[in-house]
Amino acid sequence: RLSRRARIFRAAAVVAALAVSGFSVSQASYSAFSSSVSNTGNSWKTASLSLTSNVTTPLFTPTNIVPGQSASNTITISNAAGITGGVKAYATNASDLSSIAQYFTVTIVEGSLTGGTFTPDQNGTVYNDSLGKFLTQDTSYSTGVGNWKPTSATTKTYQITWTFSASAPNPVQGKTLSADLTWEIQPSAAS
Repeated sequence: RLSRRARIFRAAAVVAALAVSGFSVSQASYSAFSSSVSNTGNSWKTASLSLTSNVTTPLFTPTNIVPGQSASNTITISNAAGITGGVKAYATNASDLSSIAQYFTVTIVEGSLTGGTFTPDQNGTVYNDSLGKFLTQDTSYSTGVGNWKPTSATTKTYQITWTFSASAPNPVQGKTLSADLTWEIQPSAAS
């Protein structure tokens, strides 16, 4: 007759043997048959954004400006890549050390140019305020101005008009300011 300790050991050995054999059977049952299919050749390419302009020289370089003087010019921007997105205009590299921009008013109008004649879009005026404000507040895409949302390779003409205040004070004589006008497109998310 087996002692109590031997009987417990024997029972534990039986349980352990059953566990090992069950594990072996479960491993074997998963390896009988299988099948798979692959979809190959997937790739992703990012968009190439491209805006171009018909003007390669500064739009404005007037000298000897007098109070009340005004001028305008046009620039045509092309969505050369044809990417759907929003286009904004803003100021970069501004320099107004004498603070004279506050005496200029700037108007930016979106439209089209046909045979040298500018035609504004309905609700085409995207900015009509102080040049000083434009140079300090509209300085990036997020704060820029514009309504153009091209969906293909199209163009938009912008007419920019500046006016020097008729009441500009005497101390602004002989002063200079400069800035770059920048147009930027950011793509709309495709669905």
